[in-house]
Amino acid sequence: MLEISNLALPLDAGLEGKQAEKLVRRAAARALNVAPSDIAEIRLLKRSVDARKKHDVHFVATLGVELAGGAQAEAAAIEAAALRKGAANMKAHRPYEPLQVPQIGDSPQAQNEPRPIVVGTGPAGLFCALYLARAGLRPLVVERGAAVDERMAAVDAFNAGEPLDPHTNIQYGEGGAGTFSDGKLTTNIKSPWAQHVLHLFVEAGAPEEILWQAKPHIGTDLLVDIVRNIRKQIEQAGGEVRFNTQFTALHFENGRLTQAEITRPQPTQTLRGRSTNCPESAQAEGRQAEAVQAEALQPASAKPEIGQAEILQSETAQLETPQSGVGKPETAKTEPVIELIPASRVVLACGHSARDTFELVRDAGVHMEQKPFSVGVRIEHPQQLINRSQYGKAADHPALGAADYKLSMHLRPQKGEEQGRGVYTFCMCPGGEVVCAASEPEGVVVNGMSRFARDGQNANSALLVGVGPEDFDGEDPLAGIKLQREMEQAAYRTAIAAGGEPYQAPAQTVGDFLAHRAGGPSKQVKPTYARGVAWCDLHECLPPFVARAMEQALPQLDRRLHGFADPQAVLTGVETRSSSPVRIVRGKNMQAQLAAAPVSGCVQDEVLSPAQLVPEPTSGGAQDQAQAKTQAAPESSAAANRQPADVAALEPETGLYPCGEGAGYAGGIMSAACDGLRVASALVESLRPE
Repeated sequence: MLEISNLALPLDAGLEGKQAEKLVRRAAARALNVAPSDIAEIRLLKRSVDARKKHDVHFVATLGVELAGGAQAEAAAIEAAALRKGAANMKAHRPYEPLQVPQIGDSPQAQNEPRPIVVGTGPAGLFCALYLARAGLRPLVVERGAAVDERMAAVDAFNAGEPLDPHTNIQYGEGGAGTFSDGKLTTNIKSPWAQHVLHLFVEAGAPEEILWQAKPHIGTDLLVDIVRNIRKQIEQAGGEVRFNTQFTALHFENGRLTQAEITRPQPTQTLRGRSTNCPESAQAEGRQAEAVQAEALQPASAKPEIGQAEILQSETAQLETPQSGVGKPETAKTEPVIELIPASRVVLACGHSARDTFELVRDAGVHMEQKPFSVGVRIEHPQQLINRSQYGKAADHPALGAADYKLSMHLRPQKGEEQGRGVYTFCMCPGGEVVCAASEPEGVVVNGMSRFARDGQNANSALLVGVGPEDFDGEDPLAGIKLQREMEQAAYRTAIAAGGEPYQAPAQTVGDFLAHRAGGPSKQVKPTYARGVAWCDLHECLPPFVARAMEQALPQLDRRLHGFADPQAVLTGVETRSSSPVRIVRGKNMQAQLAAAPVSGCVQDEVLSPAQLVPEPTSGGAQDQAQAKTQAAPESSAAANRQPADVAALEPETGLYPCGEGAGYAGGIMSAACDGLRVASALVESLRPE
């Protein structure tokens, strides 16, 4: 098969039907300088929209073409194209090679270790666990939130005005925060894992078009089923997934991980005329915990059996069944169950909202560092305005769909700043909605999501301002979290002070924001934030430097996308969870480092300071890359990068693997999933026989 790239196609070629197929075939034949009848098969490999000239909006495609003359004819076509001036870019097509996962469950080291634990079921955790399960390691996956169906119900209830569930919400639960997003599968990283992530998504039920779209996306409505299918694949391959189970402690001995603590709610007992502290229940629960620990001690390759733990679950369930007798059942909630599980390898793949997890990791002595991130608001426009701005007269063509955008700029330094800040849009959601993304009491957080069809009336995007350690209060690695929390709580108070209900979001039109007046509702945009908004002055909940940067950037961004700073566009606050504010430093072998842990290649009593640890370059999304260009690293970060030549080769053997977005190594679904596969591969390699 030949591969022809940078081939211009008319918009009608993107429609369904035989006429569109003819247009594609003719374009391919012209590029090859052959008759259309000489082409045996055409396959779409990649397609994007070229809208640089509004009078000539068209597709640019990469096609796979098989000629009727076979391999000999295709080789001749490549030779002829090399001699022909102005010929299309052409080469032999290299088909996708499926991901090969080594089987190491029966290796001696795997046999002698507890099964690995994966913390979190976001993209990083799910893809890491899938790889480990297919390698034969039977990973235990723990997730503080609920499974996706229960999670959907909790999110819908909160949107409808019910109290916040701090354990299951838009941030926590199966699929991670990305489940309630646009489902973008784009990334700025050049990772060899990216093609495998896309094919694994398709294997789990994603539409095949994500394999050829230049900007693939799935949408929340499809992601729900896809993450459920990935979880089932993990279980079918021998893994176990426990929901409503929180990772709560790490235990190290001589610098090596030995135990992990997990906490789960004790089953609610429904009893008639019996004490809630009945000895039968306590004994069953105690025996169940013992069985769980015994199971964890099994080698990673041991086959799961219906054994003591399952019997004890049944025993506990019988105690929960209402007994016959007089009176109504009474429900009693008991203390959570804490389990200490033997662990030698834990993949920490929590999301960037797992603040309590960051605290326990810091308190365990794991090296962490402050990391630049971004904060701001969501901006909403009518989707038709964005379509017209991007596509001109072609805006209504049925092959195009809802238009997106991506804007960024570097501001001049403001008073008291050594250099300017980056301001940019992020996670743009065509035809989407602004979502209620709070995960802590009395704090308002917004994010954006779209469904697969992207057919909503509004477009929304984050409008973010870069912040760095110089903006934080103190040297604590978690100081960025303090800034986030202060903004979220200020947004909650500001909305309440403006007459709003709990968890309504503060909102303001762009015109009123630039004029510093509270104002009122937009005449063109109906906010999509489900719990409603309170119209107020966003300057009351944004840090002054953030508000000033937005004021300076909005008119300039409008010159790049006409209508972006339309006075009736709506700003809804606050967006603080665009990326992680911390990085858990890891070595070349993907493992974290303790202050007093011996490192491979170092003397036994050597203790490394935080500044000696090499932070692996992040594979974050656009927000981290934009900040890297527009913000100078503070002295603490600069010192961390001035390393002796041999430090980059150090390989700590702690058994703790920081992974994904929460750990500071990703910025979006795609890069997080890639990092999950990358970390899983490193873990598997460490168990392979030498």
